[in-house]
Formats: sequence, structure tokens, C-alpha cells
Amino acid sequence: MAETQDKTLPTGPITKDSIVGAVLDRYPQTMGVFLQFGYTPLKDPTARQALASRTTIEQATKIVAADLDALLAALNRIKAAVDASATASTTVSLPITKNHLVGEVTEAFPSTLEVFLQHGFDHLADANMRRTVAKTVTIEMASTIHGIELNGFLAKLNQAAGGG
Repeated sequence: MAETQDKTLPTGPITKDSIVGAVLDRYPQTMGVFLQFGYTPLKDPTARQALASRTTIEQATKIVAADLDALLAALNRIKAAVDASATASTTVSLPITKNHLVGEVTEAFPSTLEVFLQHGFDHLADANMRRTVAKTVTIEMASTIHGIELNGFLAKLNQAAGGG
């Protein structure tokens, strides 16, 4: 008889036994981390639905030959940042700052979307990602995740938004 895996994400850290789909459901902003570590089947919605719901983090690292400890560290950094900012609320006004949420910035200033796309935020081309994931990630978190120098990035976003 096949053992069923718990598909919920515990309140503690993300572990090797966490289900990819549960992590993505609770922390959709981790999608970029999974993709950076080579778990590209998640790009395809059909494959994502089929694989993520039954694959543990450890199994995912074996599929793509990724470093388990490095992936867990990256996922838990995102989890900690999201959990810490869960109570934060921002209103978008110029100038755009490091504390603004990506999704709110692209919604208030659609011209900034091109800046994000030019800096490797390809997932923001998907309107659903902008409405969900991007509304939980600050500009500072996004620049850290993508290895982008924050002040220059903010300058480009503000220029695109018409704020200098």
C-alpha cells in the first residue's frame, strides 16, 4: 500500500521532506528559487500540477542534481522574509522605495514592468504571477533574490514610473 504524503506545509522551516507544491502554495515567491536551482518543469503549468503535488524538496534536488542544503537555505530565506513582511502594508507613491511590493508597483506604474523584465523577472510577464506572488515580495527582497544592486534598480524603476 502506497504511503500518502502530507501536502500541507508545517509552520516550522521548509525541510527536505516538504512537498514542493505545498511550499509553492504557501510561498509562491519561492518559484524563482526553484527555477534558479534548475527545477524548470515548474515553468509548465501542467507539469507543475503533476509533479509539485507529490515531489518532496529532496526528490526535486535529485531530479535536477541540485545542492539540497543550498536550496533549503534559499527557500527558508524567502520564507523568513515573507513571514516577516506579512504584516507590512505599503501604499505605492513616488518615489518607489525598497519597501514597496513588486506587484503593487507594476499595478500602479505599468511602465515599470519592462524594467523588471529587463532584469530577469521573466515570471512577471504572467499577469497571474503579478497579482499573486509579486504582491508578497518587496523591491528589496526581489533585488536580493535576483542579485541586483538596489539603488540603481530603484533609480530605473522611478525613472520608468515618471518619478525621476
